[in-house]
Amino acid sequence: MESSNRLRLAICAIWIAFAACQEDGEYYYGPYDVNPEEGDLFEGDIVLEKSLKNAVMGTHRLWPNGVVPYEIDPAANYGAFELSRIQKAIDDYNRFTCIRWINRTTEKSYVQFIRGTGCSSSVGRSSASRSQRISLSRSCFSHGAIVHEMMHALGFYHEQSRADRDDYVTIMYANIEPGKENNFKKYSPSQVQTLGAPYDYGSLMHYGKYSFSKNAKATIVPKDPKAWIGQRSGLSTIDKYKINKLYNCTGFTGTLPPLTTPMTTTTTALPPNRIFKGPFSCNFDKDTCSFTQDVNDDQDWTRFTGKAPSAGVTGPTADHTNGTGHYMYYEASRHGVGDVASLRSPGIDLPGTVCLEFWYYMFGHTLGQLDVYTAVNGNETNIFVAKGSKGNRWLLAQEQLNFTDVTQLVFKATRGNGDFSDIAIDDISVQAGKCITPTVMAINGPFHCDFERDCGFTQSSEDDFDWSRHRGKTASANTGPNGDHANGKGYYMYTEVSGSLKAGNRASMATPPINLSGKVCISFRYHMYGNSVGELNVYTSRNNSSKTRVFAFSKNQGNVWKYAQTAYQFTAPTQVIFEGVRGANYDGDIAIDDIHVVPGDCPAPPSTSAPTTTRPTTRPTSATAPPSTSAPTTTRPTTRPTSATAPPSTSAPTTTRPTTRPTSATVKPAVISAATTTRPAVTTQKAVVSTVRPTILTAPFTCNFDKNVCGFTQSSSDQFDWTRHQGNTSSPKTGPSKDHTTGSGYYMYIEASSPQRPNHTAIIHSPTINIKGKSCISYWFHMYGGSMGRLTVSVLIGSKRNVLFTTTGDKGNMWIPKRHTWAFDVPAKIEFQAICGPYYASDIAIDDVSVTSGPCPVIAVTTVRPPQTTKAPVVLSGAFNCNFDKDTCGFTQDKSDTFDWTRQNRTTSSANTGPMTDHTTKADGHYMYIETSNPRQPNDAARLISPVLTMQGQVCINYWYHMYGFAVGAFNVFILSGGKKTALLNLRGNMGNQWRQGQSNWVFTAPTQLVFEAIRGSSYTGDIAIDDISVNPGPCPTVAPTTTMKPRAVVLNCDFSKDLCGFVQSTADNLDWLRRSGSTPSSGTGPTADHTTGSAPGNYLFIEATGKATNDSALITSPNLNVTGTICVSFWYHMYGVEMGYLKVYRDTGVVRSPIMVLSGNKGNKWLQATITLTNVQPAYKVAFQAIRGRNYRSDVAIDDISITEGTCSEGGALIG
Repeated sequence: MESSNRLRLAICAIWIAFAACQEDGEYYYGPYDVNPEEGDLFEGDIVLEKSLKNAVMGTHRLWPNGVVPYEIDPAANYGAFELSRIQKAIDDYNRFTCIRWINRTTEKSYVQFIRGTGCSSSVGRSSASRSQRISLSRSCFSHGAIVHEMMHALGFYHEQSRADRDDYVTIMYANIEPGKENNFKKYSPSQVQTLGAPYDYGSLMHYGKYSFSKNAKATIVPKDPKAWIGQRSGLSTIDKYKINKLYNCTGFTGTLPPLTTPMTTTTTALPPNRIFKGPFSCNFDKDTCSFTQDVNDDQDWTRFTGKAPSAGVTGPTADHTNGTGHYMYYEASRHGVGDVASLRSPGIDLPGTVCLEFWYYMFGHTLGQLDVYTAVNGNETNIFVAKGSKGNRWLLAQEQLNFTDVTQLVFKATRGNGDFSDIAIDDISVQAGKCITPTVMAINGPFHCDFERDCGFTQSSEDDFDWSRHRGKTASANTGPNGDHANGKGYYMYTEVSGSLKAGNRASMATPPINLSGKVCISFRYHMYGNSVGELNVYTSRNNSSKTRVFAFSKNQGNVWKYAQTAYQFTAPTQVIFEGVRGANYDGDIAIDDIHVVPGDCPAPPSTSAPTTTRPTTRPTSATAPPSTSAPTTTRPTTRPTSATAPPSTSAPTTTRPTTRPTSATVKPAVISAATTTRPAVTTQKAVVSTVRPTILTAPFTCNFDKNVCGFTQSSSDQFDWTRHQGNTSSPKTGPSKDHTTGSGYYMYIEASSPQRPNHTAIIHSPTINIKGKSCISYWFHMYGGSMGRLTVSVLIGSKRNVLFTTTGDKGNMWIPKRHTWAFDVPAKIEFQAICGPYYASDIAIDDVSVTSGPCPVIAVTTVRPPQTTKAPVVLSGAFNCNFDKDTCGFTQDKSDTFDWTRQNRTTSSANTGPMTDHTTKADGHYMYIETSNPRQPNDAARLISPVLTMQGQVCINYWYHMYGFAVGAFNVFILSGGKKTALLNLRGNMGNQWRQGQSNWVFTAPTQLVFEAIRGSSYTGDIAIDDISVNPGPCPTVAPTTTMKPRAVVLNCDFSKDLCGFVQSTADNLDWLRRSGSTPSSGTGPTADHTTGSAPGNYLFIEATGKATNDSALITSPNLNVTGTICVSFWYHMYGVEMGYLKVYRDTGVVRSPIMVLSGNKGNKWLQATITLTNVQPAYKVAFQAIRGRNYRSDVAIDDISITEGTCSEGGALIG
């Protein structure tokens, strides 16, 4: 029998030596049911050399000294992402073993990475005189799959090939595909060595449970029912041990578990009775958190990352936590109707009232059922049931429970009557106390939304699908608009009704609560074009009570934007709800835009006519888009049938829904971008990565990018590339419109539009510069956009990175100079690293880079100012009225100030500061404002001087001003008459996101001018605006109380730039809040700079989670507030890390401390703002901030820019009595 096996292997070897490397199947990051290396090679992914008779058996098969030369096949044409994945795999070997993968120079024996037709590799070194290949097709670029193939190349067979494998697994030969039995061959100890290591269920080299199955039944069954097999996340502990043992590494071997009985030697079998004391949370990013598969069910759950195999038809496109992590997933394909997969948590010891929260994903037209049970001493109680498709989105479930004993949670997924039945779960949390209803942030004052930025809309969880934010044409022909209402280039919201949706399916979304009283006008634009348009219903809802329908439209209204308005009486905070109902077929898209809710009667409606443009007469098979936009991906999985409800020639967008849903009603910009399928596409060529040896420059270096990239090279360790470009970038409201050098040349920039994602990084390096002594590094940079990311500039010496400058945030639509003096003592490169912000408006550009000998000269920062007129000022003899809509009305800029006022319409360029619209029209009119982004500095002043007014006697001076932003400075109004300047108004600080009226009676006795002076505050969030200025004869009329609101008194204002502002650390906690500038010490968590300045000198408070225990906490308390009544608490927080804990805000009365806000989970690498209105405040009250550490070191929490002012929060927020 053994001789016949040898004969079969010999024949197989001769045939396979010439066979193509094949592979099929998806790749996963988590445990595999079907390993991604399945193919027609020996053991699926092994290229069997003619001379190979065994594995790991002789030193001639090992790489000498553990050094593996390699090269990338130029014909593979790998992209930056793929190259970065290969580098990450190499980094793992460098980190955990003594193996060194080095770039090949002249070596004859080396590994070549090729783009073959699957994932495959030879076992060990094939020859001392020729190359061997590792094949990585497009489906092989998970981290684990690459490391797996590289481990083959080092000399390792699959784990289940060991001689002792029958003690640990059972091979179910009856379920194996005919002809694939050789893949399950067991080898003798002389053929496959164990190296003294126990059997490793968790090995990267182990097959999955259903590998090579012919009937969807298991082919490998672990004898330990709790064991997981087939992971492709990375090297296991025993994998690392065996590599280091085989290659005689010193200092790397580590410690193995004792080799006792088969059932206890595995390090990855999960203990069945593991108990967690205290709160429990799991996002599955690190592991399965001791969840175990039930042994009496039909199928298993899978730990998974990225898109599900059939995303867009069923299953999620990403995890819920941060869009890049893991989740647990039930794959319905290849299983029977009613099959159940049951997943059981560890025991949770948390007696009393608890809140269970988890996120679930149920999308697909044959969806079955998700049940959740509590299990105590084997007795299960059903606490949650969800049936049928819930839409292409993550949904939050909350259940308040009472734990009386150690309790397990059991999640059971039941397959429906078809393959479109995938179910996923993520972010499971059990915390002590009652469930906290997610806070809904209210808007105080008028509401305006054109969808160019986040307006706080929330998608309903009770409907069938979601509204999508979009720009340009919709994906379907003969339905939907060609562009937004305003100019055809902006964004709007619409219902995409293609795909598996059915007639009558509903999509519902609501504004934040709008806090207005009395009569209001609700107006909006709508577009209902297509033969199968259903209904558009608009409702109002007060305090989450029943809905009142105020509009109802149905059927085809033509390819035109129409206008609707109605007057309505608001008696309490009210939400406006827009509901789109699908018609009978795909050609029924409904869109809305330009929504306004303002006090007072509705004006006469504007014309609703609009040009009708021609749409394609046939429905395309993939969404087409104009050159400036990229269309949504519409490729369907080839392993599943397309939905019968869509016509054969169409396919629905696969990414038109948010991949995450906020836990509060405020939709973050990153979430809105996830719902957008049409980020503008890049239309220019990427700068070519240099493949020649880098040039070393011994003379001063200067580059304006006009002729070429001057020897700059793209990094291979980032996600995408810088682009050389001329003129406007392809996206509106971000990036430069021209280069800095001449206005008609080239510059380098990052295009942050699709397919880039938030936090994607692009790195570019200068040539090596060999200049001795102090030198001046100078460049110009441009960071304009409402969701700006980060630019970091460094000097790179070998692999050491010396950061010169880092900044984040919108700097305005201008080129900004920067200079650094650096002492060169060895050759070095200049590195520019740009990181994408949360959505496309985050293009970053550089130009005019130079390195010259000698230190940088001291040059005052200046900006180009418009030519100043020398003409005499305009003289007016009558009343004066100016709304800036046509021009500046004769106003002149003061030549003796620091910078100028700017005429603007719609929003300013920076987020969280400045008005959204003018005051006059509340839509498209103009106003004057100061732009406080770089290069502006604190206390810079801008003065605007009116024409000379010659009227005599009593006059009424009237104007409107807007002072919104954490760092607002001062606003002054002066009367200039007879050579004397008299102060009329002096204001300072944040007045909220609303226009306020200023009005004064004055007596003119001589020609007079008005002077409006704005002084920049501590940071860029300090824009000040003015509008509707008038001087009319006679006294001022009585001003309504709402327009004479005095500025709110500042109770506390702290940016931690100097000290703790009187905050006191608790002595009863485990940790302290630490004051810090720049990045936190740990990677993958914490901010890189403060919120106030966005640069290294600024300070903030944070907790350092490294070296601490789960649930350790830090508490810090403000001084006494010394105020009575109502206050607004505003602060910025940063919660970035895969194991994030909690941030809690308390009201401290001196007797009791009660929570007023609780935040949890990974919020991404960005600062976010929270506001809370507190009523019934007493002088002795305080506000406290508590940070609670998560499950590992990646849970740093930070706070900054705490502001407490009298009165309610004008920009919305939680209302706490």
